[in-house]
Amino acid sequence: MKKDAYYFSHDANAQDDPKCMLLIDQMGMEGYGIYWGLIEKLRAEKDYKLPLDVIQPFAKRWGTSKEKVETVVKSYNLFKISQNYFFSLRLRNS
Repeated sequence: MKKDAYYFSHDANAQDDPKCMLLIDQMGMEGYGIYWGLIEKLRAEKDYKLPLDVIQPFAKRWGTSKEKVETVVKSYNLFKISQNYFFSLRLRNS
């Protein structure tokens, strides 16, 4: 069975980005894992954006809280929010 997968580049030193360093400092590797999970989900979308209402289902699927996923999306300037959607400028520009 064929599996669809989308490739995107991933900087080997992404965790050294000041935004990611703060994320890891405050939320640990769980927060960093949430970040990359969101990036993977965004990459699979046509316009690399997702509605904010996916936060709860992702949290449940990933065994974490809605508050943690929401914090990653809204608190570290890793994502932009516009009209109830979020996206990553870095992903869009890659």
